[in-house]
Parts: sequence; C-alpha cells; structure tokens
Amino acid sequence: MNEDYQAPGEPMTPRKDFPLQFIGGIKADYANQWLVKGVLPKTGLAVVYGSPGSGKSFAVLSMALHVASGQAFAGCKIKRGGVVYISAEAGEGFKRRVIAARDALQLPHETPFALVTVAPDLGKADGDAAALISAIYDQSDKAGWRADLIVIDTAARVIPGLDENSSKDMGALIQNCDKIAKELGALVALVHHSGKVAESGMRGSSALLGAADAVIGISSDETGLRTARIEKQKDGEDGQVFSFRLKSVTLGADEDGDPVSTCILSDVTDLKRAEPTKRKTGPAVPASLRLWLDIFDQTLADVGKMARPFADGPEVKTIDRESMREAFYQRRGDDTSEAKKKAFNRGLNAVLDQKIIIATDGEKGVLLWRA
Repeated sequence: MNEDYQAPGEPMTPRKDFPLQFIGGIKADYANQWLVKGVLPKTGLAVVYGSPGSGKSFAVLSMALHVASGQAFAGCKIKRGGVVYISAEAGEGFKRRVIAARDALQLPHETPFALVTVAPDLGKADGDAAALISAIYDQSDKAGWRADLIVIDTAARVIPGLDENSSKDMGALIQNCDKIAKELGALVALVHHSGKVAESGMRGSSALLGAADAVIGISSDETGLRTARIEKQKDGEDGQVFSFRLKSVTLGADEDGDPVSTCILSDVTDLKRAEPTKRKTGPAVPASLRLWLDIFDQTLADVGKMARPFADGPEVKTIDRESMREAFYQRRGDDTSEAKKKAFNRGLNAVLDQKIIIATDGEKGVLLWRA
C-alpha cells in the first residue's frame, strides 16, 4: 500500500509547511528597496551591458562610488552601503580609474569601497562562489562595514572556458550570483558585453535577461555622448534614461615623464523618461522569422503551460523546445528533413539573439517563452 495513502475522512498530514496568509493580515514592506533609486535595486541581480568603448565600466564604477559615499547620482537618491568591485577584466589598470573617480568625488579613505583584482571562477557549482562570499564577509566585517553591492566586471572573465550562448553554462553563473546576493543580502551587478549587433541587446544566452531584476544598456554616439537606458526594472519603471560623457584626467607621470591619464564621468544628466522614438516603417522582422513566431505563438496558446523558470522570477507561459520543433516541422510538411532542421534552428537562433524569445533549461528539456 502507498505509504502516503490516507483513508477518507482522516486529516491530511502535509509533508511541507505552506502557511496561508489571509487577505486581511497581509502586510508589505514599504522600506526603500533601492541602492540607486530607479536604477539599481537593493538586492538581486542587475546587468549593465554595452559595446567596447561605450563607457559601461566607468558608469558602473561611478554609481558604485556614489553608493559607497551616499552622494546622489543622476538626480537619484542613494541608499548608502558598502561596495566590493571585482575588476576581473581590467585588473591592475583599473586602480587608475578608481583613484581618478575617488579624487573627483573627494571621497575620504574610510569610504566603504574595496577593489578585487583577482578573477573568481563563477562558472560552475564547485567554483569560487563560497570562497568569495567568505572573503567579502570576513574582510569587510573587519573594516567595520558590510557589502551591499558586489560588482563583477565582466561576466565573461568569471566563466572561463564556458559558452555564453549556452543557457546551461550561463545558468551556472546566474546561480552563483544568486547565491552571493542571498548570502550577503546584497545586489550583484554584472558588467556584460553587447552582441555583435548592439541594438539586439546583451551578448549570449537570453537566460541572463530572464533572471535579471534590472538591465541597463549603455550606448554611445559619434559625439561621445553616452546614454544609459533602463531596459528592465522588475519592481520599478523601465524606459528611463540618463546620459553622460567621459572626461580625460591626468593622474601623474610615468618614469619617462609622460602623462598617465584615465577617464571619469562628466555632464551626468538626471534620470528621466526617454523621449518616444519614431517607429520604423516596414516589417519588424523578415518574413521567415514572422512565420517562426506565428508557429511559436500558436503552439504556446495550444499546449503552453505556466511555469516559473527562475526561482525569484514571475510565472510565464512556456513550451518546451521539442513541442515547438514538432509544430514547426508539421507546418513545413513539404520540406525535406534537412530543410526543416535548418529553418527551425536558424529561426530559433534569430529569436534568441534578438531577445524576442527567452530560453532556459528545465526538468524536461529547454523551455521557451516570450520575453
């Protein structure tokens, strides 16, 4: 007999505790949930991305130092907290940027900010996440402050040998960032690169977009004006922007007497709602991709199931990749097997690259859903 069997009329014995919160007794926490109000949430995962030369690292460093000092940034209120900045890409050379920004903001030496120039391995479960948490907790505690913001610059440098396009590989990074954030009660801010086509969003698997609580894209124009756009804000308003420029400053001279310089942020505007852009005329996507999406939407409506792909994320309607493949092959019934396969994979890669569809590994294979 099934050990879980209970005779009719016997009280149920739950194996887990699922307390019900009745509507009259539900209370919410209205305390400040931001480090940089409207830009960086207090906890969770944020991603700031841009193409090389966009100024993304300079912008994140400036925000981090404003958090550490409590000074307003881009007209936004700050929740002051300790900062650990992991410069996994620029390494020793990043110290010049910190010195220049520190001096520009006139920060005292006791400001709760620390730099790490050793790249941790956050690409696997038995990597350096636990050791990093321990080091941050122990050393910041001895310094008399706690870490509220952990910056990892860049994502690529802390997942050595892994494939950024793989939802499984990026899932390991996401899990480690989630572990760091929860253990320290902090926000983890990942600095990341944009794809080959900057307008298509961040590089690699769309799993990162789905897991992030906040996503900020940074771009630059031919005049040197940089624009940071809030593309996703889980508990706030997206679509807001601020702009800035980079100003060259001289720190000193090298052994040959030549100047040593770096850049700091200047002309930072207040965060505001972005001006609406004119819609482009013509089809948004090629006809072949529209067909792929039509099949996807129909299949999603027919067999989609509600799921929570990320533990802290919302429920979304998903389908598994094999169901989509089967539906796609049926609609392309007259094609050869090889033609169906190529068309399906080409369409899947395109919608993932353009962040129209998000994918992640589930218990029964790869799950797909609309961004």
